[in-house]
Amino acid sequence: MPSATGGIARLEGHPPAQHRMSPAHQWAFESEHGRHVASINGPIHVDDADAMQEATMQHLGIAILPEWNAAEGLRSGELEHLLPDYTIAALPLHAVYPETQWMSLRARSFLDLLVDRAEHFAPAPSHTRTAGAGG
Repeated sequence: MPSATGGIARLEGHPPAQHRMSPAHQWAFESEHGRHVASINGPIHVDDADAMQEATMQHLGIAILPEWNAAEGLRSGELEHLLPDYTIAALPLHAVYPETQWMSLRARSFLDLLVDRAEHFAPAPSHTRTAGAGG
């Protein structure tokens, strides 16, 4: 089991491929030792998980990827799960819509689907991986 700081220290020296909306250029992790925050700053800022995955596959940096996005690379050994003893907090999911007396059936159906599948959009912390190019 890595120490509280030893695991996070593995991130040093690896440029991050980060989402342009990453809060305050930080990645926050949780482990049995508590909460840990890693300051991140790198040249790669992207808008989606596919671009982050591609950056890691091209050895341009490390990234926090959803499990569905990293699964194939982890299986093939092209990606490495750098911090298996750490998780990240789920990000909030918000549905913003105008307050009105009548909501369209399409909007109501979408909101109902969103609520029904909320756990799918924000799975348990073990479903989010910090990955870097393997090798």
